[in-house]
Amino acid sequence: MNGRTKTAVIGAPISHSLSPHIHAFWRGAYSETGSCEAIYCPDLDSAFQDTVRNLRDFGYAGANVTLPHKARACRYADELSPTVMQLGVANTLTFANGLTYAENTDVFGFEESLKQIIEPGDKKNLALVVGAGGASPAVCLALKNIGYRKVVVTNRTDRKASDLAEKFSFISATCSWSDKEKVLVDADVVINCSAMGMANFPDLEIDFTNAQDSLIAVDIVYTPAQTHFLHTAHHRGLRYQNGLGMLMHQAVPGFEKWFGKTPEVTAELESILLERLTNPGAAPVLIGLTGSIGMGKSTAAKVFEEEGAYIWDADSGVHRLYSAGGGAVQPISEKFPGTVIGGAVSRDKLSSHLVQYPDDFKVLEKIVHPLVGRDRAAFIERAMGDNAKAIVLDIPLLFETGQSYEFDEIVVVTADQDVRRARVLERPGMTEEKLSALISRQMPEEEKIFLADHVVRTDASLAESALQIRHIYRDILEKYQ
Repeated sequence: MNGRTKTAVIGAPISHSLSPHIHAFWRGAYSETGSCEAIYCPDLDSAFQDTVRNLRDFGYAGANVTLPHKARACRYADELSPTVMQLGVANTLTFANGLTYAENTDVFGFEESLKQIIEPGDKKNLALVVGAGGASPAVCLALKNIGYRKVVVTNRTDRKASDLAEKFSFISATCSWSDKEKVLVDADVVINCSAMGMANFPDLEIDFTNAQDSLIAVDIVYTPAQTHFLHTAHHRGLRYQNGLGMLMHQAVPGFEKWFGKTPEVTAELESILLERLTNPGAAPVLIGLTGSIGMGKSTAAKVFEEEGAYIWDADSGVHRLYSAGGGAVQPISEKFPGTVIGGAVSRDKLSSHLVQYPDDFKVLEKIVHPLVGRDRAAFIERAMGDNAKAIVLDIPLLFETGQSYEFDEIVVVTADQDVRRARVLERPGMTEEKLSALISRQMPEEEKIFLADHVVRTDASLAESALQIRHIYRDILEKYQ
């Protein structure tokens, strides 16, 4: 666990969040180890406070915060940045010295994103902001910072726009919903800050007929990647931009603070996120199965298999790699002399070496993890070819290796610590020393339970545990059908 930087994104809903994918891309680019966990937190003050306290206590470096918690992130932080104090909302928390520090990087994110589409000769006389919701103040402040002389807000409920203008001096004026096209005639940029255009919301209908040819249309919505609003702008021949740019750029300051490196927003990252949005892969459902050693993952996997799920086991994948002719034999032989016997990796010899030299775990992981990843990818491809409804991937160090963002649902198997210890010490060749070494590499049990979507207790009877698993599996299938 040493050297890993743990982060999170908190919201409700949260399963759609792309933040874990952004952070995973940057961690790979900068050879950083860590994770970004997507954590569902109900729309309650108490739930948010408990979530933040747990993250801080579990040693997380920080968290991004999305709807509906941005105002809470401001209220329950110990120290606020100047921008947070100005806007009254925060989207980035940093935990240090037992305190919570709140920042708002949405302003920076929108500024940097809009700069990518603005051209040197563009006028900056008037910006029209559609919607007076949570993101509007940050967008309006960013427009003022960029140099737009007049920022006008319109909202379907006029009073909400007026309240916003009264609260923030950087908003120049408001206009009624029915008059927005009249204002649009003179606008240099129009930004949709409402939820209109997202799934389950009506489309934003804007008539661009009389707009300037130089008008820029921006939507902070990024799913779908091209909303009806942007499609209309495109049809009119206008420059346009979706919300992916803002999303990527607003993540930069947090990553920089938590990892000490300033990440780049690249076309490759945008392409990965677009692929994720356009091909979400709704079927099969990917279920991550994890838990500490001796908790009963193998037993749980058998029950999932009985229910019809396809099962991939990380330990079996490693066994294939360690066997004679396996892909890990040669590189392990070179790095760990004396651990290969008869053309295969001796797990006992390798285990003894790692107990004596625990820092070599990192060397081993660099060899094995990519090979295991290819084995897993090949299995998933075969299962998809068989039209599998669900694939359960049994991965003991799922959280520790920062892979949780790849799954639709995560099931943690747990049991009383004394039960777990007794089970493990019954295994041939297992000693207290080996067990302690294995446990030291694993996340604390209470943290795994905190991060899980579903928890199965295996210290009850086998029948009771199996019943829990069957209920969980059927609930998951129903959710994704």
